[in-house]
Amino acid sequence: MPDHEVTETPSYTDERGTLIAAEFSDLPFAVARVFVVRGPKGGAVRGNHTVAGLQLLMLLSGTSTIESGTDADHLHHAVTLTEAGSRILLTDGTYIRYVLPDEHSSILVLCEQPFTARS
Repeated sequence: MPDHEVTETPSYTDERGTLIAAEFSDLPFAVARVFVVRGPKGGAVRGNHTVAGLQLLMLLSGTSTIESGTDADHLHHAVTLTEAGSRILLTDGTYIRYVLPDEHSSILVLCEQPFTARS
């Protein structure tokens, strides 16, 4: 799974909705923590911190623009996830900022490291 490149998670859509299936064995790290972030009405900017260990961000619904770089003043990479199951892998030390434009946008974050003040 390439670093900072958008990849797709298998998903299946029919009249009942969409199923996104992710196998932990396909990840390049063992998952120690998982959380979901959902945007509020009117949207929000989240992140604004350095990633500890590897992290995989996967879009669950809506859209999200993810910016990354070496620090807040050097965000040299930006991607917009628009399809449920789209994901991006971030490496240890990457500075991240992401936008959830409304209450319909949510992401799943899988982390290599448990929560600390740095993560």
